Amino acid sequence: MNNTNQGNMETNADQQHWRNKDRLLVWNVRGAESREFLSTLREHIHMQQPHILALLETHINGNRAQEVCNKIGYHGQYRVEAQGFQGSI
Repeated sequence: MNNTNQGNMETNADQQHWRNKDRLLVWNVRGAESREFLSTLREHIHMQQPHILALLETHINGNRAQEVCNKIGYHGQYRVEAQGFQGSI
């Protein structure tokens, strides 16, 4: 094996295999109001290329939540409004 390639063991065949699979990205955000959130999320989307994205505990609601959904750019969005920001499962 080439020493320069040891850190990246994934082959083209591996990459092709994962491209043909459904991918799900689930993130327990714990606050989507931060400045870093959208740029970090876009980076994860670019790297992982998920088919389905689920964001949990975003701590945003209503119009602000819809703005974030629109900025993310996924089609077929489904949001559930928060019933408060504390409590148990």
